[in-house]
Amino acid sequence: MQCKIHTKLRKIGDIIVRKPNNIDYHNDLNGNVHLIFLKFSSNEKNNYFCYMRIRNFIILSSFAISAFASQPRTIYLSFLNDFDGFADGVRVENRIEFHNETHVPKLALNDSCFDSHEFKVVARFANLNNDENKTYKAFDSLGKKIEVSNPSWGVVLDCGDSSTYYAVILQGTNSSPYDDVSDERKLKCSFLKHSNGKDTVIKEAFVKNNVNTFTGDNLLIIEHADGKTAIKLGNDKQSEIMVLVGAEYSEKLTAGIISYPGSKVSVERFVIKSKENPADKIKTQWTLELLEEHFRNSDDPNEGFWQYLDRDIEEKQLALGGNYKLALVKDGNGYAVIYVYGAKVNASKWKTGILKGYLEETVFSDEYNLVWYDSDMEAMTEELSAKIEQSTVLTLRFPIHKTQIRFAKKNTE
Repeated sequence: MQCKIHTKLRKIGDIIVRKPNNIDYHNDLNGNVHLIFLKFSSNEKNNYFCYMRIRNFIILSSFAISAFASQPRTIYLSFLNDFDGFADGVRVENRIEFHNETHVPKLALNDSCFDSHEFKVVARFANLNNDENKTYKAFDSLGKKIEVSNPSWGVVLDCGDSSTYYAVILQGTNSSPYDDVSDERKLKCSFLKHSNGKDTVIKEAFVKNNVNTFTGDNLLIIEHADGKTAIKLGNDKQSEIMVLVGAEYSEKLTAGIISYPGSKVSVERFVIKSKENPADKIKTQWTLELLEEHFRNSDDPNEGFWQYLDRDIEEKQLALGGNYKLALVKDGNGYAVIYVYGAKVNASKWKTGILKGYLEETVFSDEYNLVWYDSDMEAMTEELSAKIEQSTVLTLRFPIHKTQIRFAKKNTE
């Protein structure tokens, strides 16, 4: 049985002119080389690092493969895949419809779960029950018919059990419904949070330009990155209508359509694009308390806390991401370098216990090969090395960048 592992390499030289039988590769549109490891021996699986140099390429596998930048994941739902993952809804030609004749909002969630770290949700859809001056039927809790005008619809981001969710809600409105001269038809766009059975509107805007205010399609985009959620809306051209900060999404989300009483939502396509949190790739089980307890019982002179001491750095080539405090923990053929605190660049992403690097033993005493994770949590490996002097000074060397950083051993936290 073949084991396929994809990784992305930075090109540092000439083309590959020959490859071993157990490796395949291809070039992507950005000029990056992707390697596919087709077969692994048991020794390769157990090693933390497996280096192979082919011309001017360095191939890093096993332990550090997962640390390369996570690739976006895209889920595209349309008639081409039968809107896979939407359990509810009725197929009508090349679309899927969600008709709500109840007295409460209905959530039609796709069963694909995605990371809330960075995502984009796109829906091209329409409310077929959005004609002006019309009412649409629904039924109350007793089964009595009710008439609803301007029913709402939108996209929902569910935080786990449908009891807490965020949603972007659209509703057709008229500024002066009884004045034919001054009346304007608009779409009200609201960003709300539903929790404990109540809706709380966080922000809203009224849009009249380049949107279909009746029963035609609009494209709604919800894009989240760096703690900010941007909402874009339009028919042929989308405009950013609001940006929100502080939405407390759960780590994993599901997305779907929310239909309010009287609405009939027709969806042409629904797209979810997400990117994993890079910290998930390099999390460890270590906490500050576990590290302290481990070091109290350790007889390894290199294990312990290490505090930033000084640096000899070429500022034009490399910038230090913080005055780090680190911990060294014996791990296999070397030491895991655990982040404790001190990050200044991307400080909010770095938490105690995340892997900051790895020291791999060499044939030379106190000399190590180094893998270092930069402030963006990407692995740096090219010609990096480290040295521990008398278990008191740790020197990290970045020769390509003409830089070295020193840390001093601390007996206690």
